[in-house]
Order: sequence, then C-alpha cells, then structure tokens
Amino acid sequence: MTLAIGFDPAFIDTLVALKSPDGRLIDELPKPGHHFRNATISRIAGGNGVNISSVLNKLNIEHKLIVPSTDLFMNLLEERGIESNQIEAIDAGVGETVGVTWKPGEIQLNDPRSVLGLNQWNETIDKLWKESPIKLFINWGLNSSILEWASIQWLSCSGWNFEELTEEKNHINQALEIQDNNALLLLEPSSISKHRDKKNLLRLINQMSVVNNHPLSILCANEEEEKDFESIKFQNTIIHTSQYVKHYSNDNIIIYDVPSLNKEPITFVGAGDSFLAGIIQSLLSNRIEINNGIKIANNFLTGQL
Repeated sequence: MTLAIGFDPAFIDTLVALKSPDGRLIDELPKPGHHFRNATISRIAGGNGVNISSVLNKLNIEHKLIVPSTDLFMNLLEERGIESNQIEAIDAGVGETVGVTWKPGEIQLNDPRSVLGLNQWNETIDKLWKESPIKLFINWGLNSSILEWASIQWLSCSGWNFEELTEEKNHINQALEIQDNNALLLLEPSSISKHRDKKNLLRLINQMSVVNNHPLSILCANEEEEKDFESIKFQNTIIHTSQYVKHYSNDNIIIYDVPSLNKEPITFVGAGDSFLAGIIQSLLSNRIEINNGIKIANNFLTGQL
C-alpha cells in the first residue's frame, strides 16, 4: 500500500525573514513607513501536505502527494525535492501565502484559492485515498468546501465505492450516519473557529471519534486550536506547542517537554507539519512516538534535517 498524503489546499509561500545587519532575526517589527533593508525573501511551494511531503522525503519515506498544482508550482515542488512522479495533481487553484518571520515568531497571511469538493474527487484520487495505510485529514480551515470534501473522504474510507460517492448529493448527512470505521485516522484540521461550516465540521469529527475503532487514530491541534475541539474525545488527542506536547489517551495525559533549540531557527513555517511527519513515521511502525515528532520538528526548524 502506498502512503498518500495531502488532499489539501496548496500555496505558493513568499517567506520574509527580518534580520539585523549581523544576520540575526530582529526583536521587533519595523514601524509603519520604514524601509527595511535587511530582509531575506524566498519563494517556495507550500501548504500542509507539501511541507509534510518534503520532510517525509528527508526521512526516506515513500509516499504520494495529492495536491493542486500549476506549472510554476510543479517547478517549486521540484526545488523542495518533491519529484513529479510523486505527485497526483488535483484540478484546483493554488493560493498565495506571505510569511513574515522575526525573533518572537512568524505570521502568515493567506489568500486561499484551492476549492476542493466533489468536482475534484476522481477515481484515481479515490483509489490512492482508500489504499493509503494512514488517512490524513489536514488543513480544513483554508478550504471553503471542506465539509463536502472531508465527508467524501470519510465515506470513502468507510466502505463507499467511487460510483456511490459521485452519485450522492448530500454527503454530510450520509457521513454522519456511518456507524463503523476501522481506518487509521490522523486529523489535524487546523482552526475552523471562523469557518462557515464549523458546526457541521465539529459534528463530523465527533462522529469519527465515536465510530472509529483503530487504537492509534489521532486528533492533533496546536494550543490555539485546542479550544475548537475540547468537547471531542478521540482515541488519541495530541496538543503540540513550542514548549510542550500533551498526549491524551484512555483518560491518561502524558506531557512532554520540548527542549530549547540548540541554534537559531531558520524558519518557523512548517514546524507543526514537520512534527506531524514524525508522528506519521512512527504510525507506519504501528506506534505513537511523541518524542520522534519533537525531534523531527526541532531538526527541521534549525536546518539539521
């Protein structure tokens, strides 16, 4: 079985690092009207699935990336070490992101243009999704039609065939009626607090938590997103921050400290995705290793991966 990841919006990321003349990240943002002359600017292929794919390649984990694409985006993917034979393109637009980094952290300005729904779900994508040993649900907040897309994914890994999926007109109602699912699920939906379909998306995640019976299935979130999912009891819930990681499982909580970085980070963009890549690596060996996710993220942030 081929690990298939992505199935999420794609972005061309313009990354801006604000540095002092000696090359260190500055402590505070410049004041309005200031012409800052020590910025380094780069342009890369981005999106959660792309970031995870790049790290999995560094870990020598074979996989297929299912992602919206254009000719320019394909060139940028190649620059990140993701070859064309690894990619199954989704017929959807590619968005734009500007990431600004200074010493306290980074902000991301997103212009999403990938709208993923039934029109983008084809037989090839369905086959790759069904055969993947891990069902990765990511980046819900930046897909305006995610309710339909995620419902189709859920129905597909719950036994529905492609013809049934394409004939159905009300996927969310059918998805909420699923009563049994044994797939290995890894969800990191991102923030859905302002999504127009927040209520039904939470109902869908709760349905997954109730009927999925795989002991390693995981719901992941960062500290800002945790409140979105606080009422949901998944098999495993992982809350990751820059200082600690909390793992909830069978009414137990284990807290892992995140060690300080041993050198200045080269970027903050993709930290959570590199952590997720480390979790995926351990899931492929039928276990959950939080420390592996922390190590991979730290190595990614400091350019040691």
